[in-house]
Amino acid sequence: MTNKKDRVYKDKASCSGCSACYLICPTKAITMHTDERGFSFPEIDEKKCISCNLCEKVCPWKKEYPWKKEYSDNASDMLKCYAAKHMDKEIIASSRSGGVFTALSDVVLDSGGCVYGAAMDADFVTRHHRAVSKSERETFKKSKYVQSEIGNSLEKVKVDLEDGKYVLFSGTACQCGGLKAYLSKAGVNMDKLILLDLVCAGVPSPKVFADYLNWLQKKSKKKIERFEFRDKDKYAWGEGVEKVRYSNGKVRYQDYFTGSLFFEAWVRRECCFHCPWARVERETDVTLGDFWGVDKICRELYDDKGCNLVLVHTPKGEALFQSAKKDLLAKEVSREQVAHSQKHLYQPTEKPKDYDAFWEDYGKFPFSKVMKKYATNTVADSFLKKAIRKGIRFITR
Repeated sequence: MTNKKDRVYKDKASCSGCSACYLICPTKAITMHTDERGFSFPEIDEKKCISCNLCEKVCPWKKEYPWKKEYSDNASDMLKCYAAKHMDKEIIASSRSGGVFTALSDVVLDSGGCVYGAAMDADFVTRHHRAVSKSERETFKKSKYVQSEIGNSLEKVKVDLEDGKYVLFSGTACQCGGLKAYLSKAGVNMDKLILLDLVCAGVPSPKVFADYLNWLQKKSKKKIERFEFRDKDKYAWGEGVEKVRYSNGKVRYQDYFTGSLFFEAWVRRECCFHCPWARVERETDVTLGDFWGVDKICRELYDDKGCNLVLVHTPKGEALFQSAKKDLLAKEVSREQVAHSQKHLYQPTEKPKDYDAFWEDYGKFPFSKVMKKYATNTVADSFLKKAIRKGIRFITR
């Protein structure tokens, strides 16, 4: 097999693994393969390739977006920005931000439509799934700091739209871009498709996350039964603490992966440092994120359980949001106020200077050694500092 990758992508910094090229290929000459870092890339079988160049034409990374050339306010005439959260505190508690996704997806499900989103399955692999009920949709809630396996979800979306169903597809901006490019090239009517993307700092490696879980199990000598990012039972919304439940019933709180490997950007996909969607301008209908700094802008919507930033880009997105507002506490805010909330609406994550060194170490050394060099548990550090401060106060009384 010869990989004519230059036809599909120039280098790994210009491919997000969206799978649009794989799906559009008329001879099934393209397959998706996982590289040594755990990220999926297309490969071309030269014997099956008929040089139709559809793979190149469908690639969302090769598209000329208006904002690539110059900034234009005209691209955002429709843009409306909101701070919002669900009225139901239980829904907020079971979400990792303000619960707006639940309200938006309820509108689609109540109309007989279907919802696509990422869920962490029982084997701790994050995959995209299709939901036609609210119980199925529940698995899409909560944060997953790992790139999802898109599987055959894009093909299922195509079938649903051709069957006349309303579809809400949620994912990263590059996944939404891949879906839109695939459907457009396939000639599918997208009037009933609503694209919802996330304010994204970059997608981490599924392989590194799997290694991380194995490392935790070896350390504890117990099997992990449940893993959650950004626990809100014990910690506040913005602290980013991981909650791990083991087979012996013990629960541990930590942030080795989130606080070090993800936060320092070592385990993110290389294309994320060149993301063309890291702008306020989007191809989607609605963008959701955390509204950091909402306490300074909309104090009435602030607590330690979360608040969403909502960007509405299209009339279709506005109609969905207005239908969902009956279940929301929401306040419109200005674009300038949004600028202070999420820097990734204006620029991609900066590539760390030791990014290549991390991956060299990852490929060379046992994972335990990589963790020792690169990761710390700031939850434990914070707990220790608090304990020391309490001790000092006690001694000095």
